[in-house]
Amino acid sequence: LVAMKSYIPNVPDNFRITFGSSATVSWDEVTNTDIAYYEVRTDEEAGVEGDGLLARTNGIKTDIPLTTRSGTLYLFARNALGKYSQAAILKYNKPLPPTPA
Repeated sequence: LVAMKSYIPNVPDNFRITFGSSATVSWDEVTNTDIAYYEVRTDEEAGVEGDGLLARTNGIKTDIPLTTRSGTLYLFARNALGKYSQAAILKYNKPLPPTPA
């Protein structure tokens, strides 16, 4: 399929989290524009440095430092022109493990 590149990136699809020895988030690649990087955040302030920024990567998978067992994550795609996508939103909840007897 040949298509013209878009000015604004699409929202990343299939934003998901897995818990193992660390919390790992992944998503599908945005293909409608040239992506510079993706941002995983705890707030909706795309492009802002600070506590809300968990990771910035040009891949489609990254480990993130979570400090709470539940919350909301936001994923933004930034293209080479500096334009951000709308946020992909993921609500997560990691229950406490069973307490030993």
